[in-house]
Amino acid sequence: MLTNTVKNNTPNSAKASPTQKYKHALRMKTRRPIRMIERWLAVNCFGAWDVRLEDLSADLTMKAYVVFFALPEDVAAFKIAVRQPGMPSRADLHRRGKSRT
Repeated sequence: MLTNTVKNNTPNSAKASPTQKYKHALRMKTRRPIRMIERWLAVNCFGAWDVRLEDLSADLTMKAYVVFFALPEDVAAFKIAVRQPGMPSRADLHRRGKSRT
């Protein structure tokens, strides 16, 4: 489940909260480990990002995250990737898109 939230704040300082540093936030629930999400973000985002654990199921299998982004194009790429098995890279998604046209 993905929920898109747009924040209109600008970065203030290194100690600012994610909602102050980033203009875009995405809420999601998944069984994927945070390291898989962080790895995708580190390799595929062009701008700054942050991810926070928001909630955890009692059996520890389902997690709710909030992912913060500086760039809207990173949000769009992440939303596409997270819906695919294995979270393909941004480059792989781009190649797939070109092969369909």
